[in-house]
Amino acid sequence: MAITNGKSTGMVSLLFLYLFAAFAGILYALKQVTFQEVDALVYREQSRQWAELLSSFCRSRNGLPLNRENSIKELPPMGFPGSPDQFQIRVKTWQRGVQLRMEYASLHRLNRGLLMDGARYEIRPVGKNLEVEYPVGQIRDKNSGLGLLGMSAVDFAHAITSPMPPQARLEQPLEPYLYQTPSRKPITYTKAVLRGSGVLVPQGALTFSNGFRVEGDFRIYCGGSLTLGEGVYMDKVLLYSAGAMKIGKNSHINGIIVSDGIVELGENVTYTEDRSVLQPFLTRYLL
Repeated sequence: MAITNGKSTGMVSLLFLYLFAAFAGILYALKQVTFQEVDALVYREQSRQWAELLSSFCRSRNGLPLNRENSIKELPPMGFPGSPDQFQIRVKTWQRGVQLRMEYASLHRLNRGLLMDGARYEIRPVGKNLEVEYPVGQIRDKNSGLGLLGMSAVDFAHAITSPMPPQARLEQPLEPYLYQTPSRKPITYTKAVLRGSGVLVPQGALTFSNGFRVEGDFRIYCGGSLTLGEGVYMDKVLLYSAGAMKIGKNSHINGIIVSDGIVELGENVTYTEDRSVLQPFLTRYLL
């Protein structure tokens, strides 16, 4: 039936306009969502390319010696297909105190700033003259009359590091990174096996409980006291504590023992000196 009433015609027109506006709004919203999804996909793909670019460079540097001179080097700018932006990797090498030498790699989008960064380290034992400060065949501590070595926590304060591994993480071998915790909260590892390699720098007290085993290549620089329970076995490890060190009975240490506190040895503790752990430890890149 045809509509001839003017009032009815006006209402239909208003209804049509309302539906049209609503439909247009829905289309606009869908369009915006689509654009946002496309932008997100593009950003994710670009992020993947950035990560792969810097990761590939860092993997190629792992294991190579650090430059002996402080320097900043810039690689030639490069681009990705379909992107007008130019990217550049910069590498800075410098000494941080006595113990740390750092190689810092950063990826920049030219004229827009930093995108990603990472670092690796060459970590030396505490002290400057290893032949004098780590006398052959001796356990050096506060009573040795050789003075304090004095590890400086400041050297590690702004380093790019992994956190100290939690107990559950010890089920898997550690990668050769620098691990530390900024707090002085005590850490205790219960009976387990620490495998792999790495440099552990707890700022507070550290305890390895009875029967703990360390198998691999580790440097442990403890900013507080260091306690090893009974029957602890450690192979190829440098143990340093700023505070007292206590090693429980029937334990075996292969490596170097040194402390700025007093070292207390339990009954039947065996110690085999391995001076190879006095060599600088080279970590992998951590991004």
